[in-house]
Amino acid sequence: MSRALRVLHLEDDARDAELVRDVLEAGGITCVITRVYTREDFIASLEKGDFDVILADYSLPSFDGMSALHIAAQRSPDVPYIFVSGTLGEEVAIEALKTGATDYVLKERLSGVVPSVHRALREGRERTDRMRAEEAARAAKARFEGILDIALDAIISIDSQHRITLFNQGAESTFGYAQAEVIGRPLDLLLPAQFADAHRKHVDEFARSADMARTMGQRGKVSGRRRDGSEFPADASISKLEVGGELVLTVILRDVTDRVRLEAELRRSQKMEAVGTLAGGIAHDFNNILGAILGYGELAQRKVREGRAIDEELDQVMQAGQRAKRLVEHILAFSRSGLGHQVPVHVQSVVTEALALLAASLPAGVRLQQRLAAGDAAVVGDATQLHQVAMNLCTNAIQAMAAGGVLTVTLDQIEVAQQQLLSHGVLEPGAYVRLTVSDTGSGIPQAVLARIFDPFFTTKGVGKGTGLGLSLVHGIVVDSRGAIDVATHEGAGTTFTVWLPCSGETARPPAEASAELPRGNGESVLIVDDEQPLMRLAEETLAQLGYDTAGFDSPVAALEAFRAEPQRYDLVLIDQTMPELKGTDLAQEIRHLRPDVPIVLMSGYKGPQLTALAQAAGVREILHKPLVARDIADSLARALAQASVRT
Repeated sequence: MSRALRVLHLEDDARDAELVRDVLEAGGITCVITRVYTREDFIASLEKGDFDVILADYSLPSFDGMSALHIAAQRSPDVPYIFVSGTLGEEVAIEALKTGATDYVLKERLSGVVPSVHRALREGRERTDRMRAEEAARAAKARFEGILDIALDAIISIDSQHRITLFNQGAESTFGYAQAEVIGRPLDLLLPAQFADAHRKHVDEFARSADMARTMGQRGKVSGRRRDGSEFPADASISKLEVGGELVLTVILRDVTDRVRLEAELRRSQKMEAVGTLAGGIAHDFNNILGAILGYGELAQRKVREGRAIDEELDQVMQAGQRAKRLVEHILAFSRSGLGHQVPVHVQSVVTEALALLAASLPAGVRLQQRLAAGDAAVVGDATQLHQVAMNLCTNAIQAMAAGGVLTVTLDQIEVAQQQLLSHGVLEPGAYVRLTVSDTGSGIPQAVLARIFDPFFTTKGVGKGTGLGLSLVHGIVVDSRGAIDVATHEGAGTTFTVWLPCSGETARPPAEASAELPRGNGESVLIVDDEQPLMRLAEETLAQLGYDTAGFDSPVAALEAFRAEPQRYDLVLIDQTMPELKGTDLAQEIRHLRPDVPIVLMSGYKGPQLTALAQAAGVREILHKPLVARDIADSLARALAQASVRT
């Protein structure tokens, strides 16, 4: 041993004490023995000495080993106590062991004292190590609980049965429950009822997975339920650890109510800023358009008075009107007034048509290269909206090449094997139709790149753009569950890449043959529009198409006229937004008087609400303002044809 063993020996017989010393030394135990045989000396030695082991006889003249055992258990409980006696019976030995003795050795078998001492010392060391480990565990637990309690986030542990086993002070503050109220109760207590099943499935799936930690749900999309029943948005993550063969799952959750509120306020602020930007850009564009219309209108008036031709001026007025129509269509499309008709679309035909329109009006110095190889690939969406995607991206590219350059458009099919992080979103695995539009223009500065899809954001001069084009592209792509990426280098051009989920194949749409405008055959049309100039324009247009017309700028007066002669009219053309009576309300009144009369509704608004109202009122067709002769002629011809089939 490294040092002498310190032994307190309670023994009144000096010879027996000497025999014990000899046996210990013969067994290789170097020891320093303090022999006592009275109560007073035993207690005094315990108080002064730092002993490794106590050996005690059972019977002494003025004292006894059992009394000494009780004293030692109080004063030196960690020191092994071994009886070495010749008079210890079995019952007494058992009682001694129950009282706290480590072992007993009979004097007639004194050789057993060596292994007994070794065993007692080993068990003492193990006991000391265990106590130290327990103390260290208690200290670590105290530190851990201290960390848990200063954490502002809610930290909650559950067992494999989803019962709560840990609930820190942050959780108490977040949920409003005291720890004692939730320990042992199911985690469902803290979840909105509508999410409880989904949450349980998510946790069970995570427990079976190889993941050790993961984020729960989308950022700010997890919900918690407070004690008062109120719900709140949260960010949450979950981890797992096996403790003593049991799986322990720990959720760290943060109430993000304030953050969500601030984000909403920021979005409202950005919308107000966007509205201001829109107002400036749109007002300037409309002023330019109105300036052209009024200016050329005045020129036409003067020329008419002078008897001169006004074809050129009328052409300019029509061009300005078309510009105004496109501007309104952009605004309505961005506001999602028209959600589009979701059907399989032959993408290559749409892109081909858009490029044909662009090719006819390319600026000098801009050359178009196209490689369209998507075949009959289909994308579920609205053909008009996909046409807008191609047109807006190409128009932006052309405008970026003020000094000329090359516009390259490619279309193909691609299979994406794994998730990809793009400049503006994430591309999930799957089959896609990929549209790429590249230019050799000025590129996009990095400071601007992050905002290019923001509503109404534009770097163009005042009156040259409203910032709606790329916002429309982004909105349509996202609505189609697609993704978009932008690669740009200042001075070296920009490439926009759009991925749209492929939904198989669809037949190429048949080419439309140009035809004369459908004409009427003297059918009587009742026209109702509170805007008198538009009502008169409709009368004039329909008269030129061969219809007999009766126009009213008051829906009430029109209803009275129809009530007086319901059989006179073959078709009714009604504006939707009128001060006295809405067009759909007027349509219902007319249908009550004559259910078979076809009704066509005019409106500057597009959307599912208008469609539902029109269908409920018995409207056959919806015409979207501003109107041109082709739209009116086609719509009336279809409505009259349907009416004749039904009769």
